[in-house]
Amino acid sequence: MNTMGSPVVSVVIVSHQTRDLLEACLRSIYEHPPSAPFEICVVDNASDDGTREMIRQQFPRVRLVENRDNAGYSRAVNEGFRSTTAPYVLVVNPDMVVIEGAVDALIRFMDSSPRTGVAGGKLLNPDGSLQHSARTFYNFRILLLRRTFLGRLFPGAKALRDHLMLDWDHDDVREVDWLLGACLMIRRSAAKDVGLMDERYFLYFEDVDLCYKMKQRGWGVVYVPDAVMYHHHRRESARRVINRPKLWHLNSVFHFYDKWGGSLQSVKRHRKLVRTIAFLLSDIVAVNLAFMVAYLVRCLLRSVLVKPLFGMGMYLDLLLFINVTTLLVFAALGLYRTRAASWVDEVLAVAKGASASFLVLMAATFMSQTQFYSRTLVAVFWPSVIVLASLGRVFLLRVHLELRGFQFDLRRVLLVGGGVRAMEIQQRIRENPRLGCELVGVLSSEPMVEAYVPVLGRPEDVARIVREMKIHEVILADPGISEEKVAEFLLKSREYGVDVRIVANLSDVLTRTARVEEFLGVPVAFFERSALFGMNAAVKRGLDAIGAVLGLVVIAPVAGVAVLAGRGARFTRWLSGFWEILRGRMSFVGPRAELSCADGAGRDYRPRPGLTGPWATAGLALGSGEKDLLDAFYIQNWSPGMDLRILLESLRKPCRGTSGSKNDG
Repeated sequence: MNTMGSPVVSVVIVSHQTRDLLEACLRSIYEHPPSAPFEICVVDNASDDGTREMIRQQFPRVRLVENRDNAGYSRAVNEGFRSTTAPYVLVVNPDMVVIEGAVDALIRFMDSSPRTGVAGGKLLNPDGSLQHSARTFYNFRILLLRRTFLGRLFPGAKALRDHLMLDWDHDDVREVDWLLGACLMIRRSAAKDVGLMDERYFLYFEDVDLCYKMKQRGWGVVYVPDAVMYHHHRRESARRVINRPKLWHLNSVFHFYDKWGGSLQSVKRHRKLVRTIAFLLSDIVAVNLAFMVAYLVRCLLRSVLVKPLFGMGMYLDLLLFINVTTLLVFAALGLYRTRAASWVDEVLAVAKGASASFLVLMAATFMSQTQFYSRTLVAVFWPSVIVLASLGRVFLLRVHLELRGFQFDLRRVLLVGGGVRAMEIQQRIRENPRLGCELVGVLSSEPMVEAYVPVLGRPEDVARIVREMKIHEVILADPGISEEKVAEFLLKSREYGVDVRIVANLSDVLTRTARVEEFLGVPVAFFERSALFGMNAAVKRGLDAIGAVLGLVVIAPVAGVAVLAGRGARFTRWLSGFWEILRGRMSFVGPRAELSCADGAGRDYRPRPGLTGPWATAGLALGSGEKDLLDAFYIQNWSPGMDLRILLESLRKPCRGTSGSKNDG
């Protein structure tokens, strides 16, 4: 046994409620250790069966990583990777028993085959029979045979035999598609190149995914028959029709095909079309339900209104006209073209579209000479369709957000650039899964000190990586990138079939108000005057004054009662804020007070600071520079609708800070 010196192999074992099996596994490793220096790391996923006490008492040299909860197999393996240093990492299950020479055989093979990323040994059942641990990749037919009753009806199906490689004696070295994760020796440099195990897989399919990534990047996955070990292979998912492990397995299957499935990748590339169809169908349902609600209300008002009420069949032409008009107006206003930033934006867009269609429908009823056009129906239809269409769209957004929360339908993102900015973007994508991004890797022309994902090459490799890794979106985050390179990449992005975000010099100045146009024969970025000045500023000031007066009238009596009750601090702050708005020192929505907007003469041309603003409703923690950019964007793109959206968002969640008031003496 050699545990001295720098380890050549790190043994990583993940445990959860497997005390006895783990004890036997560890004992077998120490009884039949590799001849090279080694270390053992056990990552325990919140076992309460005495596992941790057993390790401390019987195996004090084992490094123990203690998780507070069951973090899942993939995440625990990754923790083991990060806790160890050897060039080879042997991942074994706690139900393995190592025999003499097995680990040495794997080390010898990895030393002799530098392009092998993963190697696995020959696994035997406790009775000595062969366990078919080498497999071909799954397809739909194999999944049906392996995971449904069809496998019992057709146990000798050729597809099943080919998948399990039953017609091979398993006595020779062979490159395979994938190996069971019960025993995998992984080259650390290969794992750095392709990334560690995907933590979306709580349990099962993490081994398939890792081998798939290895083969994509040109690393071999090899079966080594000289490395013989025993595996108890407790298949919990096969014991009952429905149990937790089986649900984990199904979840992993869905994740794998969501990530790698060719048909699903095609759907993802056309997700805008899918979204348009889903919203169109939702709106059709909402329009027809709104008409039924309007008809029911008209029935209730039959005794009040003078004009007669006809049967529903008489209004079918009107219903068809309402459907066509509403959907066309929605399409004309871009409700099927752009993605709303939040549910508030979606509701405001629906209200805008419904109001425009209401005006068209009312004008049509006045111009129509038929008696089957009912202005009362149209009038009631208007608020009904706003509510129902908004509910339908918000429901779809919520479902999609929940899917992203479970890490489905992620956009495969490639980051181009290095330095601090690139690291910030990586960290934010990792910390915010609801962004819906799977950061596949980085292309950087400079060494990355630290990266959460593999460095796949240099920026000039972007076309190849986009094709190989099925990228949906590229983020340019190179602070030194030239305008020529940006322009070249944007021109090629259509050929690549990817979306592009630029986090570089140009992104600091290009906003919705800028457009690229020709000027004297050269392309220029043209910026119109910012929105929040002149007449718009007067309109905003008027709306603020009206809102402040209404707020004071409503809050003042409530504040008085609250003060007498000893709980008036919050209402007092509100009164103070409304008073500052009425005096013209602040606005309901605006930039931060500390935003610097002085010109060369020292004149301050910043709009009034706001009680809230885009800096308060951002979904992420922001630095001061990013808050400045949000404030600048707000000033250049102000509209009453934007103010309303920010106010609603601020009411929905607490602000991250206050702007402070501007003291103009």
